[in-house]
Amino acid sequence: MQKTDNGMTASNGVSIARKPNSSPSGHVGFAIAEALNSLNAAICFGVSGSTNYYVCEALGRLGVRYIAAGHECNAIAMADAFARHSGRLTLASVHAGPGLTNAITAIAEAAKARTPLLVLAGDVAVGDVLSNFHIDQDALVRSVGAVPERLGSAASAVEDVVRSCEKAIRERRTVVLSMPQDILQSPAPPVAIRLLERQPPAEPDSRLVHEVAQRLVAAKRPLILAGRGAVIADAGPILGQLAAEVDALLATTARAHGLFANEPWSIGIMGGFSLPAMAELIRQSDIVVGFGATFTHWTTQAGRLIASDATVIQIDSDVSRLGCQRGVDIALLGDARVTAEKILRAAQELKRGGVKGWRNEVTATVLAGRKGDLRSYADTSTTEFIDPRTLCIELDALLPPERTIANDGGHFQGWPPLYLTVPDAAGWSFAMSFSSTGLGLGTAIGAALAHPERLTVLCAGDGGFMMSLSDLQTAVNLKLRMCIVIFNDASYAAEVHEFGPLGYQTSIATFPVTDFAAIARGTGAAGTIVRTKSDLADLRQWVGQGCNGVYLVDARINPDLAADWFSELLRQKHAH
Repeated sequence: MQKTDNGMTASNGVSIARKPNSSPSGHVGFAIAEALNSLNAAICFGVSGSTNYYVCEALGRLGVRYIAAGHECNAIAMADAFARHSGRLTLASVHAGPGLTNAITAIAEAAKARTPLLVLAGDVAVGDVLSNFHIDQDALVRSVGAVPERLGSAASAVEDVVRSCEKAIRERRTVVLSMPQDILQSPAPPVAIRLLERQPPAEPDSRLVHEVAQRLVAAKRPLILAGRGAVIADAGPILGQLAAEVDALLATTARAHGLFANEPWSIGIMGGFSLPAMAELIRQSDIVVGFGATFTHWTTQAGRLIASDATVIQIDSDVSRLGCQRGVDIALLGDARVTAEKILRAAQELKRGGVKGWRNEVTATVLAGRKGDLRSYADTSTTEFIDPRTLCIELDALLPPERTIANDGGHFQGWPPLYLTVPDAAGWSFAMSFSSTGLGLGTAIGAALAHPERLTVLCAGDGGFMMSLSDLQTAVNLKLRMCIVIFNDASYAAEVHEFGPLGYQTSIATFPVTDFAAIARGTGAAGTIVRTKSDLADLRQWVGQGCNGVYLVDARINPDLAADWFSELLRQKHAH
């Protein structure tokens, strides 16, 4: 077998044949698993049922690691995060009908994030429309932006799998392969696995490359913005060089946080999580060049972060994303790293001359003041509640710097990226392409398995964590090194802070306080309630002993404190 550059193992033209027999290994389910193993599938996350059991069991028998999740939605979130962090062919598997519907929220997240992922979904036997499990799986999958594929027959099954893998990897799509139960149980005919060859990135238009370089060289206040596409392309170093050449500042989208962690001229996240002083620098930029970023309304604060007369340039390897969120002055199709290298060479040839950019003492002073800006809040901590900003500052100093932070969605979500530092882009995992709450624990487990050398820190709200609680036991059983921080205000705080001030009753968005520390101890994890800084002493001891196992911090945060990012969002919303 020969390993290709896309992380798959291919047969290099050699056929892998199966002879039908009466044992489980002679059926299509096993042949599919064998094909996936030959394609170097890294891992499979799933919840087994009668329709997908054949494949899941065979994968495990062939040596592909199988992670049994407690809930299908969590299983997909685990697979999504593992795929994003590892770059390897990643599988998930669910039962027909309700197994797929349970998973659909996380599938929508993966699809919107363009995560290359193959979901093996069991299905009822061909034509069995009276089965309780029967739904139109293809229509459901298509409705959330994922790609539906299907086993056509026993004879085509392995080719159907290879085609699905090809689509997932080459097009960066989340593919859901429906596998009718009767086909899986059919005898497997002899098959051959096609070689999947790596496709080199498309060459960007040289004329547009030169024009972008010209505009950057001529700009007075250029800003280079990196999105998730830049992370995938490993474009961080070359973008840093390009920014230095044209005297630009650097920024990331929320999903690419950490890419410029070691760049002194980075202003951090562009968008709702920007500090006011950093947002002002963005507004003053006369050109913004986005690499693998789509300029969503979150990134641009509904357009208010970019000056009306600023030049906006978008570079992306997916033509469908060019200009999809807003109009741009130049749309350039190309891989983020390859295109940045060519723009850098063109800029070096043009020479910047006497044009002054952002990199001066005034800007340096503004950037140096960020730490003071972060700490210039009125601490609302009491003996009953800890201010979440104070909590994050303490955790940032206490937890090991080599960490991966998985951030769930919710009102609390703006505090961790501001106050908890990450070492690089691999240290940040934020599944918010679908803006769903409750995917954090699955995301954290997937990230922890992809980076076992790091401590994984899950930040979640109490409402979101309750949604995914079924897999807390999974994290414990896997003996992961994980610190779970629950920002516990006994509510769906976003709704409380939005509708309470408008005079609506908030009782439907609040609930009795949950003792998550007690729940954690019941699963075999460690856990403690934190109301004050002194309550972190036990966590400090856990860190000192090597951060082994799962430790849950049930942080009772001030329920009356509205996050700055959310207050600004409401201000913009009600201004319209």
